[in-house]
Amino acid sequence: MTRIAGVSAREAGPLVKLAYFFTRRQIARLTGRETERMIEPLEMYAHVPGLLRGYARLEQATAKLHRFDERLKNLAELKAATLTHVIALENMRGRFNLALGIGAAGFSEGMVCAVPATTPQSAPNGPPGGTEGGNG
Repeated sequence: MTRIAGVSAREAGPLVKLAYFFTRRQIARLTGRETERMIEPLEMYAHVPGLLRGYARLEQATAKLHRFDERLKNLAELKAATLTHVIALENMRGRFNLALGIGAAGFSEGMVCAVPATTPQSAPNGPPGGTEGGNG
């Protein structure tokens, strides 16, 4: 259950109703089914019309990416879903460690993680200031 009530189709203006209709239709086409909660995010975004318009434009632009092979797009989505899973896993580890009072294991001291190398000032493609991050 959401923390705030979304803007229902009955309360929505004509453009929001249109967005709800096309979103329901597209999701039903993709999944083969319809649920009551399928447009819940849009109902939340509809509280701020500019946010809903911006989100709709982002979704439309993504849907119109015809330049790339469908297989390549699917592989990119899978890879992104992977880089997000790994981040969520590390976040979970950190939260568990904090909750259990587990301290640092020394990984950030160069034992496992690579220590970033600095770039010499004479490097033609290096960042301004000559070091990574510009802290020079």
